[in-house]
Order: sequence, then structure tokens, then C-alpha cells
Amino acid sequence: METDSKDQSSLLPANQLAAGLSQWQDVFSVLFDKNPTPMCLVDPKIGKVLDANAAAERLFGWTRAELAELPLRDICADNLSTHLMLGRPVDALLGRYWKKDGQLLHMRASVQPLQLQGKTRCLLSLVDVSAQKIAEAAYTEVQRKYQTIFQNAVEGFYINTPEGRFVEVNPAFARMLGYDSPEQLIAEIKDVATHLYVNPAQRTVLQELLKRKGFVRSVEFQAKRRDGQVIWLSVSARAVTDATGKLICYEGLAEDVTERKLGEAKLRQMNETLASNMRQLEGSNADLQQFAYAVSHDLKEPLRLVSSYLTLLSIGHQESLSKEGKEFLAVAVAGSKRMKGLVEDLLTYSTIGATDFAREELDVRDIVEDALKVLQPLVQESGAVVSVGQLPVARAMRSALHEVFIQLVGNAIKFRREEVPCQISISAFRKEDCWVFQVQDNGIGIDVRHMNRVFQIFQRAHNKQRYSGNGIGLAICKKIVEMHDGRIWLDSTLAEGSTFYFTLPVLNR
Repeated sequence: METDSKDQSSLLPANQLAAGLSQWQDVFSVLFDKNPTPMCLVDPKIGKVLDANAAAERLFGWTRAELAELPLRDICADNLSTHLMLGRPVDALLGRYWKKDGQLLHMRASVQPLQLQGKTRCLLSLVDVSAQKIAEAAYTEVQRKYQTIFQNAVEGFYINTPEGRFVEVNPAFARMLGYDSPEQLIAEIKDVATHLYVNPAQRTVLQELLKRKGFVRSVEFQAKRRDGQVIWLSVSARAVTDATGKLICYEGLAEDVTERKLGEAKLRQMNETLASNMRQLEGSNADLQQFAYAVSHDLKEPLRLVSSYLTLLSIGHQESLSKEGKEFLAVAVAGSKRMKGLVEDLLTYSTIGATDFAREELDVRDIVEDALKVLQPLVQESGAVVSVGQLPVARAMRSALHEVFIQLVGNAIKFRREEVPCQISISAFRKEDCWVFQVQDNGIGIDVRHMNRVFQIFQRAHNKQRYSGNGIGLAICKKIVEMHDGRIWLDSTLAEGSTFYFTLPVLNR
């Protein structure tokens, strides 16, 4: 009885052990089947999947039964045999796995050896890291592209610390400052403010701008190259901070603008020289204009006196003069009249633009009609036919514009051809921001050799014995038109006629 009692006491723990083992198997089954992490039970010796949980089914697209029939190599693109045969836990093992549809996944696996029913098994737990791998690949590609741009850019890229040390620069920046390599620049420039800036205070100004705004664009300053040469740099930069707002470094892009700055300085110098020359020229012109006015004005009275006495002599003493004396007297009278005309024309020319003139909005047709009234006796005598087309409203000085049409129409009548009726047309058309006026005739025309000189004072294109005048009318026209910010020119053919053009700015309302 004692023996039976001992046997029974020795069996009880075994029964309890079996019950406990069954209970733990049930717990393992629940943890395995219901676990959200994809898991596979693998035979490490033959490399075959023995079982898989529901999460693995969803991950791979095979059913549990299908997975249980697959060799491990059908789902794992990398060889896991070595790791499975080690017989010890392995964590964070990266590998590639196939889904049923052929899609390739990146997984992080954990291998846990187990003893089940006296046999060695491995529990394979998988985490899908495909999104992470894609992100890493994208980041790597971005870094590659950044480095490509950084290393090959024409502009200089740099990163420096708030304390003034360069951390990274590209080859273009090193070359810009006369260094053989980025490494040499970083090693030799210990302090940006004193070794790079000609004026160290400018770096402080730049830092203040970056602190206040976070970035700057096209800030220009003078910098020192390694050989001591001074160049101009244009810098765009930004302040880089961490999540707490603490300043980490400055990133910047630099461009050598020395040639542009030297060009700007040269242009400024040229403009200053031009302005000085213009002031001197204006002074000289004013003096010359005043001189011409004074001379012409002061000559009028002596000439009037000479002309008067010559006239009295020709009237009161004709009978007492010999034939030769009468001829001499006639030449003297004609000369005094011509001199009087020259002086009056010179006085007119010198007073144009002597003072500021008031411009007003004018109907140019009214100006032309007034000019034709003045010229009416000459028009009737010559039998000229003057046609007037559409003319605009312009902003000009009334008397000055009136004088232009007097001169141009008067010349068209003066230089007419005797064998054909004189025809003159006056019209205008718009070209961009200007009105182009034209006075066209069918007169004797002008030789192309004289076209450039007819607008110069006292220059004539025709015989002065046959055609009266002092050669100043077109010079007056040119001065008036240019005073109105316009220009004047002509187109002419000998024995066919001439067309004179001049421009006035379009009236901006």
C-alpha cells in the first residue's frame, strides 16, 4: 500500500505537467495566430515554412495552408539559412521578401529558436519596412543630386558656423577665393570676418540681417582672395536652426561680381565726365548764344544807319554820279540789305530757346492755316496749290511751330519748278509714340550730297544768285524741332521734289 501511495504521488506532478503544457500550447497558439505581427514557424534544417499566422497571410497574399507548403526560398529573396542554423536569437535582420503577386517587400526580421515537441524550430517575426527603404532611397538620391550640384556648380556654395569657421565649401567657392581645394580653404581660413572680409564689420551687419530675417539675397561686399587680391562677392544666405530655434550654421551661395562692379564704376565715371562736359558745353552754348545775340543786336543800328545813308545817296544824288558810281552804289545798297537780312536771321536763330517756353495743346491744323494766311500773297503769286490732310493735336509752343511751317512751306514755294504747277501737301501719321509730320512738294529737289548740310546754319544747297535767302531757315526748323524733343530729316530727288519730315511726341492724356 505504501508502494502504491508512492506511485500515485509520483504520477500527479506528471499529470499536472501535461495539463500545464497543454495550457501553454494553447496560449502560444493564441499569441501566434492572433498576433498583428506577421509570423512564420520555420524548420531551420530543411528551410521550409511549417506554419504562418493570419497577419502573414495578409502580408504575403498566400493562405495559411499554401504558406505551410512553401520552401522558405520562395518567399525570401535572401538566404536565411545561415542565420537560422546559428541556433540563437537574431534581431533586426534586413531582407527582401516576395509576395504572391511578385511584389518585392523590404522586411526587418527577428529569429527566435524554439523547442517544440523535442524538435528545433525558428519563429520568424517580420516588420514591413518598404516605405522606410523607399524614403531612404529617395533621400539618398536627393543627397546624390545635391552633391552633384554642390560639386559642379559654377556658383560658390558654403556652410560656415556662427563663430566664423567654414564647415563645407564647394570647389567653385575655393577657386573663387584662389585656393587649390575646398580642404585648403577650410584649413587656412580660421575666421571669416578677418580672413575673408575686407571690412570685418560687414559680416556683423550680415549676421544681424540673418538673425532678423532668417535669409538675405544679393548682399554685396569686398572679399580678400588668398593672394591678397580684392574681389566683389554677391551673397545670398540663410540661417539654419534646430527644432528649438538655436542657430546651427549659415548656408550660402556666392557669386563673383567683380567685373560687373568695375563696369558700374567705369560707367559712373563716364557719366560724371559726360555730365561735366555737358555742363561745360551748355555754358559754352549759352555764352555763344549770348555773344551771337549781342553781336547781331549791336550790328543792327550801324547797319540801319549805313543803309539809310546809302538810300539817301541813291535818291538825292543819282544825277551827280557817273555810270560806274551808280553801279557801285547799287552793289553797296544790295550788300547792306543782305547784311541786314543776315543780322536779323542770326538774331532770330540766337533767341530760339534762349528762355523757357510754354508748351500748350495745339490743333496743328489751326497752326498750318495761320501760316498759310501769312504766306497767302506768296501762294497767290506762285499759283501754288496747298492741300492739308488730317493733323493731330500736339503739345508745342505756338509761335515756334508756326515758324516751322512758315519756313517749310515758304521753301517749297521758293524752290518750285517753273515748268509745272507748284503742288504742296501737308499731312501727318503716327509711328509708335511720335507724330510724324510731312511737307511734300514737286519742286526742284535737293542733291543727295547736300542733304546733311541743309540743316546747318548759313548752308545752302542752291545758287544764291537765283534763289534768295541766307541759308538759315532749315537751321531754325531743326533747332525748334529738337527743342520739342523731336527730329527732322528729308527725302528728295532732283527735278522731282522733296519731302521734309519732323516728329513731335504723342500727347499723353
